[in-house]
Amino acid sequence: MDDNDLQKCCTSFVQSFSQDSKADVDFDDFFSELKVLRVSLPEKLMSAYEILRFVKAADSYPNVSFAYRILLTIPVIVASAERSFSKLKLLRNCLRSTMSQEKLNGLAMCSIEKDIWMTLILIQFLKFLHQEMPEDSFLQRTEALYFYLR
Repeated sequence: MDDNDLQKCCTSFVQSFSQDSKADVDFDDFFSELKVLRVSLPEKLMSAYEILRFVKAADSYPNVSFAYRILLTIPVIVASAERSFSKLKLLRNCLRSTMSQEKLNGLAMCSIEKDIWMTLILIQFLKFLHQEMPEDSFLQRTEALYFYLR
């Protein structure tokens, strides 16, 4: 991305997060921080979260840090809320007449937070395996399971 494109993106970002001529991010500082950051980042490919950790560790890019925190927060909030309502709508349509409110709430939480639920099930499964197997066999199977799930 050349400097003109970067400047356009910075302008758009600053305008998006401005209200009543007060901006959360200073345009000139933001633009210069991004130019310096472009040079100072390691050559390896990094995720947005890794870049945010790098920026926070450097403690020299307050506007970039603010922008990355917004980048990493907004989509999760929107997607999570949309997923919650769509799952609840499906559950309520299918099971409304045959289920109590408490059970409906429990199923909704399991459906919405299925990643956490699956992690808990996996932990219980690993604890069970650990009790049933010798130590060396357990470690080998746990490593194999880890690489399979990655």
